[in-house]
Amino acid sequence: MNSSNNPEMFNNVDQIGNLQLAWQKKQKRWQMDCFLEKQTFREQKGKSKDYGKIYSSIFLSKLLILNNTNTNHTFFKLENILLTKELENGILNIKIGGGYYNHDNCKQGKWIELDEGFYFKKQVTYNGEYNMKGMKIGKWNSMYCESHGQEYKQIGGGSYDQDGNQKKMNQMKGFISINKSLTMVNIICKRWKQQYCGGGSYDQDGNQKKIGKWVELDKKFSKVKQVTYNGEYNKQGMKIGMWDSMYCCSFLNTNKQIGGGLYDQDGNQKKIGKWVELDERFDQWNQVTHNCEYNMQGIKISN
Repeated sequence: MNSSNNPEMFNNVDQIGNLQLAWQKKQKRWQMDCFLEKQTFREQKGKSKDYGKIYSSIFLSKLLILNNTNTNHTFFKLENILLTKELENGILNIKIGGGYYNHDNCKQGKWIELDEGFYFKKQVTYNGEYNMKGMKIGKWNSMYCESHGQEYKQIGGGSYDQDGNQKKMNQMKGFISINKSLTMVNIICKRWKQQYCGGGSYDQDGNQKKIGKWVELDKKFSKVKQVTYNGEYNKQGMKIGMWDSMYCCSFLNTNKQIGGGLYDQDGNQKKIGKWVELDERFDQWNQVTHNCEYNMQGIKISN
C-alpha cells in the first residue's frame, strides 16, 4: 500500500498528542482524512488448507480525524483493519476493531480492542464501553476468531462498575476469566479439545501480587504451543519451590510434564539445582528441552 498520499505516518496511534499536533498543522487542508499506521502486526502468506488459495493478510490501523464545526472540537476514530488478499477474489477488507477518542484524548463509548499479542493465529479482541473519563464500565467480552475464520466467538469477559473499577468477572470459557474483585484468576481454556483449568489468587491489599498456587499460560501460548507452568508464589509475590512445565500435544490430546525445577524458599526467585528448560523456539514441531543446573546463588553452572 502506497503511503505517499498520507501527510504523516505514526508508529503508535495511541500517541494522541502527536496526532493533535499534526491536525493543528494541517487543519486548513483537512475536514476529514485518515492515517495508515506502519504495519504493526505480522504479515502472513501461504496456502489455505481449506481452499488451497494463495493469501496474504496484513493488519493495519487507520485513524480518522473528525472536525466538529459546531463545538470546534476535534475527534479521533481509530479503526483496525484486516486486509486479506486472495488471488482469485481480490482484496477483502474486514474491520476488526476500533473506537472513538473524545476531545480530551480519552477513549469514549463502545470499543473493540485488540489483544497486545494480536496476530494472525491469535485473533483475540476485547469488546466493551468507556465512560467520558476514559474508564472501562459495564460488560466487557473477550472474543476469539480462528486463523482462517471471519466470525468472532465469545471466550471470556466480565464487568466493571460505573466508576471504572473492575468488579465481579463472570467465569466462562476463554483464555482468562477473573472474579472476586481481582483476588482470584481462573484460566479456563477449552479450545483445541484440551481443557486447562488453573489460575490462582492475588493478595487482598490491591497490590496485584500473585500468591499461593498458580497455573499459568506461556506468554506465547497458542495452538502449536500449549504450554503451562504450575507452581507456587509466596506472600511477597515471588516464585518458590517446585515449578513444573506442562505441554499438551494437540494431536494426541495429552497433557504431560516436560520440564521444570526448584526455586529457592527465601523468596529471591532464584533457580537452584537441576532444571529442565524449554527451548526458546519450543512448539509442537520443535520439542527441544535443555538440562541444566544452578548453584545456590541462582547462577547456571552447567548445561
